[in-house]
Amino acid sequence: GTAGTDTAVNSVTTGTDTGVNSVTSGADTGVSSVTVGADAIAGTEGAAIMGTVAGTEEGETPTVHLNDETISIEQPITAETPTVKDNETETETNGIENSVAEEEIPVTVICLDPGHGGESQGTHYVYDDKEIEEKNINYYMACKLKSYIEEYPGIKVVIDRGENEDPEFETRIGFARENKADYIVSLHVNSKSRDDIEPSGCMAITTRSHYQAPDAVNNDIYTSSGNLASSILRQLNNMGIKYTIDWDANKTGGILRRKGNGTYPDGSSCDYYGLIRNATYAGIPAVIIEHAFLSNESDYRKYLSSNSKLDALAKADCKGIMEYLNSR
Repeated sequence: GTAGTDTAVNSVTTGTDTGVNSVTSGADTGVSSVTVGADAIAGTEGAAIMGTVAGTEEGETPTVHLNDETISIEQPITAETPTVKDNETETETNGIENSVAEEEIPVTVICLDPGHGGESQGTHYVYDDKEIEEKNINYYMACKLKSYIEEYPGIKVVIDRGENEDPEFETRIGFARENKADYIVSLHVNSKSRDDIEPSGCMAITTRSHYQAPDAVNNDIYTSSGNLASSILRQLNNMGIKYTIDWDANKTGGILRRKGNGTYPDGSSCDYYGLIRNATYAGIPAVIIEHAFLSNESDYRKYLSSNSKLDALAKADCKGIMEYLNSR
């Protein structure tokens, strides 16, 4: 489910024909923690975040607790900015050594936002007598995605929360700005928005506004975020995950642009979802990727029920991100 909206959702009603056994509602934070479909809840208070992965010491191998297992992420997450340098060469001319100056390739910074965290479980369902929480799925995928993206030169990846943290949206976006992020990719899994449907599949959420903040990181936030979302969705489609019928996303290329209350400084309507709204104010293109439906047992078993299946989603995200970056 997607974190942060103009309205809070208090509970989820499960469909009885999906094989889902039970649902636990809301955390005791004063703000609900269970999303219904693309509707989402406001984030709970979170502490300020420092470092590339908040709450993780540099060089330390983070762990993720998922399905009663503790999984070590193979590649330590550090605060180092990858720098790609030309090979140093030395030549001698008339006894004088000359060295070729090292040149840095411009670095693209991607901020990964694992949705929810801490007291905010996100959507959660019981399968095989285990409660599956969205926040853990999101964090595991973010850690794996970071390691896959950083195999490519010229890219720095930061994660805006630790495993057991739920920062407010302002804090998440502030972290992205401090790290000079060029893009924000928020990772989620979905829950149906209505009880009369049993949706499956993927969708993405991006800004509906053409507002350009004075210090925006590029000159067309609307187009760049939409193109990034479409590129990631294509890779999910290639895995067999179709655009969902929820929110009629199957009629809009898988992309939802939902209107919220208020207006941006240019008079255009604000976005409904808190992360997208705050990112638009900050001038950073942001996308929320809803990979599959945790509320749908078939989606869960096909795409979300094991680490290897989550790895496949992270690899698809990576391929979509790199496809977009290479097309700019």
